Amino acid sequence: MLWPGSHPRPDRRGWRKDGDALTRQLPIPSGQASLTPEWLTHVLRQDSVIGSCCVAEVSIEPAGLGQVADCFRCRLRYDDAGTPAPASVIVKLPAQDPTSRESGVAQALYSREVRFYTELAGEVGITTPRCLHADIDVGSGLFALVLDDLAPARETDQLSGLSPDDACTALLEAAALHAARWGDPRQRGLGWLQDLREQFSPVYAQILPSLFDAFTARYGDQLEPDELGIITNFRASLGRFLGGQPGPSAVVHGDYRTDNMLFDAAGGTIPLAVIDWQTIQVGHAMADVAFLLGASLDPADRRSHEHDLVREYHRALSGRGVPGYPWDQCWTDYRRYAYQCLAFLVPAAMLVEQTPRGDEMFLTMIGRGCAHVTDLDSATLVCQD
Repeated sequence: MLWPGSHPRPDRRGWRKDGDALTRQLPIPSGQASLTPEWLTHVLRQDSVIGSCCVAEVSIEPAGLGQVADCFRCRLRYDDAGTPAPASVIVKLPAQDPTSRESGVAQALYSREVRFYTELAGEVGITTPRCLHADIDVGSGLFALVLDDLAPARETDQLSGLSPDDACTALLEAAALHAARWGDPRQRGLGWLQDLREQFSPVYAQILPSLFDAFTARYGDQLEPDELGIITNFRASLGRFLGGQPGPSAVVHGDYRTDNMLFDAAGGTIPLAVIDWQTIQVGHAMADVAFLLGASLDPADRRSHEHDLVREYHRALSGRGVPGYPWDQCWTDYRRYAYQCLAFLVPAAMLVEQTPRGDEMFLTMIGRGCAHVTDLDSATLVCQD
C-alpha cells in the first residue's frame, strides 16, 4: 500500500516500451468520463497490478477537496472475482476549471507530482500512497496518477483545525521526509527540483507583489485591520523573504497541511499518509513545519503547544542523524518561516478557481497565519532592516 514497497514502480512516464520505441497505448484521460473499464484494465495490467483479469465495471465518485487537480475514487468490479486485485483506486487528473488547470501547468505542479511518485517517493522516509500508474504529457498538461486507495481514513477538516496530537504525528513524518535528503549533495542530481527552484524564484519575485495587491483588493473588506496591515507590510518585504536564509536545504512538501493528510488510513493501520505532492521542492525544512502549525492549528492550541511540538520535530531530526542544526537556530528559523503561510496562500488564492469553501479556507488559514507572525514577532526577522 505504501512507498517504499516491494511492488515495482511505474515506468517514469507511464509508457510501454516496444523495442527501442516508447509508445502510449491509450490516451491520457481528459476527465471522469474517460475513466473507463478499458483504460483502467490497460494501466493496471501494464504496470503489473493485475494479471489477466479485466475491469468489468467501474463506479466513480469524487475524492478529496483539492482545487488544482480533480481526484476520483474508482470502485472496481472484475470479470474474475477470485483474482487478487484492488477493490478501488484513486485516480488524479488535471482540474476541469481552466484557471486552476492553467496554474497547474504554468507552475509545473502536475509534472512535479508525477515525478515525485516515479522518481523520489521510494527514497524518502515519509509515508504516502503507493503509485500504481503515472503518465503525463508535459506540453498539454494532461496527466494521470493511479494511487492505492487508503480509505477508510479518519476525517479531518482544514477549517476546524488540527489537534496537537495529530500535529505531532505530522511533524514526525515531516522529519522523516526532511532528514532523508538534509543538506545532501545528491539533491543536485534531482535536476527537476533544482531547475524548478531556479526557474520560478525570479518569476515569483516579479509576480507576487501584484498577486498580493489583487488579494487585498478582493478580500480586504473581509480582513481584520491588523491582518490587512500585516499582509501589506509583508508585501514590501517579499524580496527579502524569498531570498531565503543560509542553511542546509531539504526536500520539502510545500503545502504541508490538514487537507493533504490521511490520518488513521487504511482502516487505522497507517497512522498518517501524506498526499498531494504538486508543490514538492528543495527548500528550508522549517517552511513545512511553520506552515503546518500556523495554517492548520487553532491559534489557541498553537500558542499552548507549538514550542513542545517544534522541540519534538527537532529531536526527531537528530534521531534520524541530522547533524549541526542547533535548537536555537531551529527556533529562529521557525519564527522566520511563520510568514510561509502568507507567502504561499495569498498568491494561491488568486491562482485557482474561486469557490465559497475556497474563500473560507483561504481566509481562515491566512487569519491564523497573521496571528502566527504576530505571536512570534516574526516581523523583526523579515520586515525590518
